[in-house]
Order: sequence, then C-alpha cells, then structure tokens
Amino acid sequence: TTDTITATATPQLPSGKLKPKQSLGQNYLKDPNTVAKIVRAFHEDATARGERQGKPLESIVELGPGAGALTDRLVEMYGTQVLQCIELDPRSVEILNERYPALLVHHADVLQVNYPAMAEVEGQPLVVIGNL
Repeated sequence: TTDTITATATPQLPSGKLKPKQSLGQNYLKDPNTVAKIVRAFHEDATARGERQGKPLESIVELGPGAGALTDRLVEMYGTQVLQCIELDPRSVEILNERYPALLVHHADVLQVNYPAMAEVEGQPLVVIGNL
C-alpha cells in the first residue's frame, strides 16, 4: 500500500562511474523523500483513479531511469517482471543491467519509442512513470 512507501537511501554509485551528462540534460534524483513522494503519487494515481481503479499494475514503463533511484523502489514494489525501462545513456543501461539482470532495459530515446507497439506486445495499456 502507499502507506508503506517511505524514504530510503538512493543508489550509491562507484566514484566517477556515472556523472550526469549536460548534453543529455541529465540531473540525477538523489533525495529519498522526493523518490518516495513520486512513487507514492504514481501508485495512487495508477491504481485508484480512472479505468485502472482497483486493478493490479502489470505493465509499468519507466522513462529515463538514469542511476536508478526510482527504479530501485519500483523493483522493490512491483518486481522486474512488471517493470521495464527506456534509457538513452549506455552507462545507465549497463548499471541497471548489472543491478537487475532480469529487468528489461531498452537502450533507446524515449521520444523515438513506438509506445502503441510496445503496449500491443504487452497485451495491455502501459502505465508510465518518469522523472525527466
């Protein structure tokens, strides 16, 4: 439940392994309270409103996970079978693949992805989250 979404430490990266690239407009989420608020709002919105009300989340797509601050919480809550990510930076793709080998991480530009085709493959509408 959303009552159990609390702040925890954000990912600690090896020194110098992943610095934000200005050319990609990157700015990594670090505040655990902000992470908790985003995930709580996402969960409430995705499960308590509209057509999805009361339904389990079965196909979540995270846009631009970067260092994985939101990803860590989403994997903890929903698992790698429900979540997939779209990330442009190959460094982030590598880190996420190392951390979560079962997580599907698409190395792609979120602006170029064919979301209707992705939903068709999933067999259901996508539920999207991101901090871009």
